[in-house]
Amino acid sequence: MPTTRGGPYKPYSEGAVTPKHLECLDGTFYEDNQNQKWLIYCHEWTQEYEGKIKAIRLTSNLKKSFGHEIEILNAAHMKWTRKFRDPRIEKEGYLTDAPFMYKTNNGELLMLWSSYSRDNFGKEGSGGYTVAVARSKSGSIEGEWTHDNSLLLDKNAGHSSLFRSFDDQLYICTHFPDTPHGQERPLFLKVKELNNHLSVIVD
Repeated sequence: MPTTRGGPYKPYSEGAVTPKHLECLDGTFYEDNQNQKWLIYCHEWTQEYEGKIKAIRLTSNLKKSFGHEIEILNAAHMKWTRKFRDPRIEKEGYLTDAPFMYKTNNGELLMLWSSYSRDNFGKEGSGGYTVAVARSKSGSIEGEWTHDNSLLLDKNAGHSSLFRSFDDQLYICTHFPDTPHGQERPLFLKVKELNNHLSVIVD
C-alpha cells in the first residue's frame, strides 16, 4: 500500500532522540549554517520545578542524537514568567512550550517560545499565555543567548511559528485563545522585521 500524507506512519528514529531520562515535548528541528542538525525541545516542568529549553545534536539521518544537551533557557529566570498550575497533575512550576527558530535578515538567530506571564507585565499585561523571544547574536545554537524584555504576544495566545506567504509577507501562526482549553483555533497575524526585532502588525 503506498504511503500517503495521512499515513500509515511507522517509527523512523531508533527510539527517542531526546535523552531517555528526561520528560520532553515540542521538539523542533533546526539545521545550522554548518549543516549540523539539531533538535530543540522543552524539558518539562512536570519533571522539574523549572521548565527549560534545550538543544541536542542529531545524526545526519536524524535517527539518533549524540553529545551533551545545551541549555538555552530556564523559564524561572525570566522577568515576566509566572508559575503555572495544572490541577490534572496537582503540580505547579515554570512552563516552557513551543521553541521555534528564525534567522533574521542579518544573521541573528531568534527563538520564539511560550509560557505564562505575570499580571501587568508589558503593554498588554493580560497575564496569560504569551510568546517571547530569545536571541543568539552569534547566530549559533551554542549562544550566548539573551532574552528580550518585551513580549512578542501577550494576548492569551501562544505556541507559535513563523512563515512567509507567497507574496513574501511574514506571518505568525499562533493558537488563540489558550483558555478556555478546547477553544483554541489557529490565528494568523502579520509580522514585520526591523533591525533584527519582530513586531506584530495590528490592522
